[in-house]
Amino acid sequence: MINSTLVSLSPIQRELMDIIWEHNEVTASQVRKVYSKRLDLARNTVRTMLMRMEKKGWLKHRVVGRTFLYTPA
Repeated sequence: MINSTLVSLSPIQRELMDIIWEHNEVTASQVRKVYSKRLDLARNTVRTMLMRMEKKGWLKHRVVGRTFLYTPA
């Protein structure tokens, strides 16, 4: 169950969360690749959205080398 104190997501952010929930741990590039089957988003757009979702409390990340791996919070 999702914590009701979390800030709500936009429709696109919700779709990105669905991808992350399905794959559990992903990079921004992986999210972009899966989502591009529906809508082509720029790499920086996806990264910005993931950072904003993390600030809202939906995601957390870990760094491996220069890569951010995002997981549901």
